[in-house]
Amino acid sequence: MANTEFLNVPGGRLAYEVVGPADGPLVIALPGMGDLRQSYRFLAPRLAAAGYRVASVDLRGHGESSTGWDSYQPEAVGADVLALIEHLGGPAVLVATSFSPSAAAWAATRAPAQVAGLVLLSMFTDNPTMNPVMRLVSGQVMSRRALWLMYWKSLFTTVPADFAANRELVKRSFGRTGMAAVRAMGDADKTEANASLPRVTVPTLVLYGSKDPDFPDLAAQAKRAQELLPHATVQIVDGVKHYPATEAPDVVAPATLQLLKEAFDA
Repeated sequence: MANTEFLNVPGGRLAYEVVGPADGPLVIALPGMGDLRQSYRFLAPRLAAAGYRVASVDLRGHGESSTGWDSYQPEAVGADVLALIEHLGGPAVLVATSFSPSAAAWAATRAPAQVAGLVLLSMFTDNPTMNPVMRLVSGQVMSRRALWLMYWKSLFTTVPADFAANRELVKRSFGRTGMAAVRAMGDADKTEANASLPRVTVPTLVLYGSKDPDFPDLAAQAKRAQELLPHATVQIVDGVKHYPATEAPDVVAPATLQLLKEAFDA
């Protein structure tokens, strides 16, 4: 992957890396909570080879981005995205996973001239509902690095061949930065940001893994996504869990390239 670059924004510094031609249409890739920009290590080169300029970003408090932010809400992450688009020169298509689709949708409606399209992976359309016991367990998982690493691994059907090396990056990241950002994002209220979804008008692709444990009723979740985004293409990626871009890049890349063509040729 390319060398790390940094962008100062209000409240801290974002780390990102860019692959692809300098004059290519811009794609910004946002990982999920508790994951790093390297989650796009298989998808980004495929998009770059097709002529796109792909910037993969570490979220606030993750990876090489700074810590100590005053907010980890989706709206704050969306503002980071818009700052990066302005810095790199947009418009951009946003590829976002898990926590990040809420931020991407917010950005798309906040600055529609800057966001040309959305690819939303494993999107939460509503705040997850949990009983008190599960909420307590979830809080422990998001607060302790060892527990998070165990849980994170469980979100893959089959781990990639380089999983151990990538796990070490995640482990080192949260050894250095702590788990405050993960806990804050896990507790963040997505209601306001997700209220943007019905107002999204740009070309949109929504992908879910068929075995994703975060969505025990996947049919209902896909239906909910289609209701909120009636113009979107909602697709199930067979045999994978929460990270389709990592587990099935040969499926996700063609679908994303089709969306990119639609978005940038519009």
